[in-house]
Amino acid sequence: MRHAVTILVAVFIFSLAACGGGGGGSSNVSDSSGSGGSGGGSESSLVGTWKSVCMFIGGPEPYIIITKTYNTNDSFVDTVLWFTDSACASATGLKRVNQNSYSLGGKVTASGKSAYEIDITTNSWTLTQDGATAGGGTNLPTTYDLVAIEGKTLYVSNTPTPITNPADRPTTLDLPNYYTRQ
Repeated sequence: MRHAVTILVAVFIFSLAACGGGGGGSSNVSDSSGSGGSGGGSESSLVGTWKSVCMFIGGPEPYIIITKTYNTNDSFVDTVLWFTDSACASATGLKRVNQNSYSLGGKVTASGKSAYEIDITTNSWTLTQDGATAGGGTNLPTTYDLVAIEGKTLYVSNTPTPITNPADRPTTLDLPNYYTRQ
């Protein structure tokens, strides 16, 4: 029974992670701190690997860490690992990997930060428990989100369910649950 609940929670969290955090169709997003990028200019590349803080999500495996790797070809992979403790030290063996494509849109201000609209399509996803496949799927609906970079910190919005209508795109960033460039 616990395994079934874990799978259901994992699928729900997959939906959250698919809409929470993305990259854009352009490899550059605003860096309002002026300290990002290789030249220290006003642009900082989204391309690279970003790792989240330990995030509380509730459920039987209540904490997650998400690692996002953005590529130059408008694609990114996000990997979600589940944990039982608030330090994210005790892994549960549950892991989800999403293969995504993304496109950056217009520049907006969200939560006092310069951000970009981002459209994310999850092309495929795989859920494993202790290395054994527990679920998966392909071609999920496009979700609509926000992304902002300040220095070596990536912010995304956080919604309780995936936003699949561009008119309902979030207007705020989830500032406590940020990602750090690796």
